[in-house]
Amino acid sequence: MKLFVCCRTTDKDASEGVVNDLFRVSENAIAIQRETLHSENWKSIVEKKMQESDFILFVIGANTFESEQIKWEYAKAKSLNKQIIGYRLPTASEESILFCQGFQVFDNGEQCYRFLTKTYDDDRELKLEQYKIMVGSTEKVTENRMKVNNLFFTITSSILSVGFVLGKTFGFTVAATVGMIILTGLAFLVSFFWEKLVDSYGKLNTGKFKVIDKIEKQLRTNMFEDEWKILTEEVKYEPNSKTETKVIEYFRRSIIIIGVLEVLYLIYLLCPLIRGGSNGSKNDTTNAVKKVVNTDTTIFQASKYEVLEGDDSLYLMIKNLKEVRELRRKMATGNKMAIMINQRPDSAFHFFWMEVGVDHGDILQPIYNFYIRKDSQAIYFLDTVKDTLIPYHQWSDKMR
Repeated sequence: MKLFVCCRTTDKDASEGVVNDLFRVSENAIAIQRETLHSENWKSIVEKKMQESDFILFVIGANTFESEQIKWEYAKAKSLNKQIIGYRLPTASEESILFCQGFQVFDNGEQCYRFLTKTYDDDRELKLEQYKIMVGSTEKVTENRMKVNNLFFTITSSILSVGFVLGKTFGFTVAATVGMIILTGLAFLVSFFWEKLVDSYGKLNTGKFKVIDKIEKQLRTNMFEDEWKILTEEVKYEPNSKTETKVIEYFRRSIIIIGVLEVLYLIYLLCPLIRGGSNGSKNDTTNAVKKVVNTDTTIFQASKYEVLEGDDSLYLMIKNLKEVRELRRKMATGNKMAIMINQRPDSAFHFFWMEVGVDHGDILQPIYNFYIRKDSQAIYFLDTVKDTLIPYHQWSDKMR
């Protein structure tokens, strides 16, 4: 154990006797620190030695606490939360003894050393328990941080998934796309809360490791400090909090990409409406004209074709398809389904091309493309990805 001895210059010779007495009873098992030189920076030197010591010993003489230096050392020992003890000299005055009411005062080295040994062992055992508690708490912080990462990853992924399901359910219409953009923005916002929590857990662990390092120094061991030096200087280890922050940053960038694609798709949907609206006053550039408006379905007819007898049966065939009925049922409030004959059969083309989509005034936003063979009335579905016609029943089975 280490003792820092404080005494007045007038009691210097007597303090040497105290130190020798302590060496004798402890069999040189203690280390003594003192500051006898009065340099300009003596206060910083004394404070450093006090921090390294386990106990602060005041040698109490006739007028010990009348010295400003002794008063400062006493105040500094209390501020450092050090264990203070006193050794009473035969010359100690009553005023000096009264000043020592806040700590133990001994008359001989044997009493003093017994107290020091018991207090040192008890204090070391207490610090060891505190050390175990702090190390365990850092592990719990790490566990909680992993739970937070899993939670926020699930939340943001779920928000993006809900947006995609919303768009698919309502046929990626304008309203559905706007909803997807809002949900993507929400996921982007959540990622900042995620990053803030990870940063908070990192700072919390930093504080805990500083406390652990302080306790280790008091226990005369530096395991965590040595481990950290090996990890950072030799292994080039990167803290978990930095790695997690990078992962969140990459995830946020992917959210931004998704959001940009959704905005571009929304612009793609709105451009025909804007062009259609601006050209609406010019009847010569209209792509389609309305034929019939029902309560739930708008019928369009390509402007280059006249309305022919038998068209109603074509519209009815398409309107009664299971997928078309389901689309009409899922239409968002305020939207109306539309069916349009986009192309009629000729010598080179043997199908009626029927488009099904959303009515945007004089513009149809297509969702399904069906083809009805002129001779057999067989219905086909256009796979726009593979650009091939699929018999309707085969496509319908895949959609189940």
